[in-house]
Amino acid sequence: MSHLFKFHTYRHIVLFWLASMSFAIPAAAQVGVRWHVDQTRVSGGDGMAWATAISSLDSALRQALPGDEVWVLRGQYRPTLRQDPQDSRSAAFYLPPGVALRGGFDGSETETSQRGTQFVPTVLSGDLGIPGVSEDNAYHVVLSEGVPLITQAASMLDGFVIQDGYANQRGHARGAGLRLSTGFLRIQNCTFKRNFGLLSGAVFVTGAMVRIKSCNFIDNATAGRGGALSLQASRCHVANTRFSGNSADRGGAIYAHSIEPFTQGLEPPVSFVNTVIVHNRARAGGGAFLQGSQFNGAGRASFAHCTIAQNLAFERGGGIFARTGTHIPAASWITNSIIWGNSGPQGSGLGGRHQLRWSNIDDAGWKAGSNISKDPLFVNARAGDFHLRDHSPCIDAGSNTLLEADLTDLDGDGFRFEFLPFDADGFRRLQDDWMVKDTGIGTGPIVDLGAYER
Repeated sequence: MSHLFKFHTYRHIVLFWLASMSFAIPAAAQVGVRWHVDQTRVSGGDGMAWATAISSLDSALRQALPGDEVWVLRGQYRPTLRQDPQDSRSAAFYLPPGVALRGGFDGSETETSQRGTQFVPTVLSGDLGIPGVSEDNAYHVVLSEGVPLITQAASMLDGFVIQDGYANQRGHARGAGLRLSTGFLRIQNCTFKRNFGLLSGAVFVTGAMVRIKSCNFIDNATAGRGGALSLQASRCHVANTRFSGNSADRGGAIYAHSIEPFTQGLEPPVSFVNTVIVHNRARAGGGAFLQGSQFNGAGRASFAHCTIAQNLAFERGGGIFARTGTHIPAASWITNSIIWGNSGPQGSGLGGRHQLRWSNIDDAGWKAGSNISKDPLFVNARAGDFHLRDHSPCIDAGSNTLLEADLTDLDGDGFRFEFLPFDADGFRRLQDDWMVKDTGIGTGPIVDLGAYER
């Protein structure tokens, strides 16, 4: 029995016990000041209400302390606070530790829930100079760094479009949309698009912990590693998120390096749940690249209830590539997922070391045991619609015993070790299609394969 299999067997036993005991360890609540930002207001407001909102987001962030929230009215905001007074491109929004930065407000709300589920996000733009010219854009749109993880509460980024960062200089080559180091950040309801970094693209995370849910990563790029998300010695949990149109040399959408091994804890160090990884491209690892290591923990990740499709690698691993030619090889554990229509000369869907269970993959080499290899019948893959059509072989075809944990707390109830409640659209994860024969295992309803429940 492999270490990965033993880990996940143990993990799901413990998960079941935690869920049955309704066990949770909530974070310590911190009640702070709520700052309001409206750039159309005349300067001089104290920020304590919408009527007296601060006009400068940079100013509000400078005043915010751990436990505070900063609410930002809809509109487009550009950073003005520079790291280097002589370099206009060094301007960035600095997110302090323990501060929640929230956007998408219309100016009438007194509770975040009043934004509704389809609110218009606030735009944080790195387009500082001539509109449409990248070379004068900000190196990083958002920075959050410099505080050890154990000394700070979680920060939050919620309700924004973060776009047009251009990290193309020495010392400013990673994380054009967001650069996070030595901290703990929750990201939700955000879109990262059109960010370019020379060494890594939209989001770069090093020595930190990040939880990402209900986000989109669209058309980000790098000449290096991780067009959308690059992880270095960090823990990361991603759920209900879509990566599309991103590109890189390694890991068109995702790159993970130097991550602690699976066996050191209950949670996997890096996990993707209800995640759609489509139409990305790279030299190796069109969807994701997991890097091995000579010394420390290698890039190891779990993919559960994911749809990984139509990605392209020019050399190896069209869907996911896990590098094995190192002292500690990279690896992935994939369950209840669809890996289909990816292309690459060496390993169209998967390259390297993987554990695949209860999944649908168009590679005969992986069709064994619980896996299948049948057309998933996407609604319209070419147009980007990866929902399942009627009578898809992926309907009611998964394993309920491998149902993932709600590590990003999708339902907001504070219980991270209950079973996954929703699919990528926010609908119930377990639904029965009475027109389709159950081919999966567990007490019905049986989970579907892929990110979307039919």
